[in-house]
Amino acid sequence: MNDRMPPSAVDQAGWTVLSLAIGALLGAGAALLLAPQSGERTRARLKQAARDLTQGAAETLAEARDAVGAIGDDARSALRAGQETFAQERAARDGQSAGGSSRGAELAEKLKQGPRNKDEAPR
Repeated sequence: MNDRMPPSAVDQAGWTVLSLAIGALLGAGAALLLAPQSGERTRARLKQAARDLTQGAAETLAEARDAVGAIGDDARSALRAGQETFAQERAARDGQSAGGSSRGAELAEKLKQGPRNKDEAPR
């Protein structure tokens, strides 16, 4: 006895689309190989297409790298601004509660100066 159910219409449609896609790829490959131009010219066209793709990928990578760098600069700037605001608010709060404590002002000045170098994280 066969326990398998017959394939549904959805399964049949999926196989049909898959078969069509495979047939299109095979047909394109055959057309490329059997084209009336010389093999040398076909190889030259394939090399040029590969160069174009490589160049496009390199340009996209460079653009992405620039965008990430700009986002990093913006993040550092926002961090510095947040630190300055925090230090100012803390200095004001400490000044009100301690009668003019200089610790908050020192912290605010230190944060305004930022990291000593670009890679040093704030403390």
